Amino acid sequence: MPVEELLARYKKDLSDDEDQEDESDYASASSEDHQNSSVHDDAEQKDPAVSVDEDMKSGEQLATIQTQAEEQGEALCENSEERESEDIIADAAAAARSAQPTGNTFSTTKVRTKSPFLLKYTLREYQHIGLDWLVTMYEKKLNGILADEMGLGKTIMTIALLAHLACEKGIWGPHLIVVPTSVMLNWETEFLKWCPAFKILTYFGSAKERKHKRQGWLKPNSFHVCITTYRLVIQDSKVFKRKKWKYLILDEAHLIKNWKSQRWQTLLNFNSKRRILLTGTPLQNDLMELWSLMHFLMPHVFQSHQEFKDWFSNPISGMVEGEEKVNKEVVDRLHNVLRPFLLRRLKRDVEKQLPMKVEHVIYCRLSKRQRNLYEDFIASSETQATLANANFFGMIGVIMQLRKVCNHPDLFEGRPIVSSFDMCRIDIQLSSSICSMLLPSSFSTVDLEGLGLLFTHLDYGMTSWESDEVQAIETPATLIMERTDMADLEVIKPGLKCQKKPHGTNIFEEIQRAIWEERIREAKERAAAIAWWNSL
Repeated sequence: MPVEELLARYKKDLSDDEDQEDESDYASASSEDHQNSSVHDDAEQKDPAVSVDEDMKSGEQLATIQTQAEEQGEALCENSEERESEDIIADAAAAARSAQPTGNTFSTTKVRTKSPFLLKYTLREYQHIGLDWLVTMYEKKLNGILADEMGLGKTIMTIALLAHLACEKGIWGPHLIVVPTSVMLNWETEFLKWCPAFKILTYFGSAKERKHKRQGWLKPNSFHVCITTYRLVIQDSKVFKRKKWKYLILDEAHLIKNWKSQRWQTLLNFNSKRRILLTGTPLQNDLMELWSLMHFLMPHVFQSHQEFKDWFSNPISGMVEGEEKVNKEVVDRLHNVLRPFLLRRLKRDVEKQLPMKVEHVIYCRLSKRQRNLYEDFIASSETQATLANANFFGMIGVIMQLRKVCNHPDLFEGRPIVSSFDMCRIDIQLSSSICSMLLPSSFSTVDLEGLGLLFTHLDYGMTSWESDEVQAIETPATLIMERTDMADLEVIKPGLKCQKKPHGTNIFEEIQRAIWEERIREAKERAAAIAWWNSL
């Protein structure tokens, strides 16, 4: 019943009661008047006080009724809002539940989405089913969490979704993908491998480099996908907020599990049409972490933090701690609300579609130093005493020390880091220094006397005795190549234009050529070795 009708009814009842009381008072007063006039006078003097008390009582009663009515109205409003919130969540969950796959193979679930022609490779069955789920959620205007176990290809399914939007919907972006720094290169590599048609912008580097990458990026089709890190997206949040993103995709989404953090609040205000969260661990410590993820995905559906806490977090926490009995209804309600928005498959569910796991065990021999350290440690008196006592923790300590020796001897016994004498390395430095000196430059010189070498030049600006000293050097003609070409560069002496023309040795050119060929040969050998190991 509305509050106004409730108040009107109570006011009417009060007025009827007051009229009845007045009539009864009037009848008793008239009878007393006929019986005793003095008593009638006393009654007349007391009547005003009685009426005032009754008015005060009726006013207090009216105020109490009005307060109760307001409380009932507020309770009704709260109940209606709660029911409205429950209805919104129930409707969204029902829509998402219809998109959930019934299996992990084509024989157990129906797939309507075709593989995008932009993809260079074929998806596995469970990956194709995941793509169909993502596309269905997009068509139903819902966001979701792709929570497959690590190694099942969440990155590839996300790339397939963006390729589908480009092929079927004509939506090329721009899309924003926020990832940890450690997997940024992997995302770029997977895009180039699976869908090279996309223009990828890897947003990283110094402030100057990032500013250069932002030049012209507000123009349409300047890029299709922007890949950046959590640190940079917070640091340059003002720039990212100004752009309208088609899809906002967060990899390792458990990094925004804290709804009070700056990262969560900043990313929540980004202008994006759709959102996807990728994580292998959607729930780590607290059930309220799920609310942080769900509110980030759909703020209009999962609105109240307190309601979610009262509905799920407090009862389930009490069940876990043993303070409350297990309430199957609450658990089923949680599954019905959250499960439709989350797709999670484990490796054991799709193991038949995964390639066979092959392990190659390679036994490595200990080096001479490792073997000596290993044997000396075993033969030491302390180790023998520990082994004789058969103490569990002592045995663990011995095993850990031996493990260090096997991993690397410096972990067990450090030694000064001193590079050994390497003749080849010195040869490279020597040749590069001399060859760089042979180039004409007014800003660099080198002193070769310490190496027992003499550097000379021969040009038309030399005196006769300087020329005789150069010619006196007994050097084979095949080693020295004289250059006497003239070039007008600058005036060294008044009235004479000339240039110092260096003469160099062919042997240094041969050294550099040999060094370069050696490096190429070593690189090819490393590449061949890596290819051989990968082929096993």
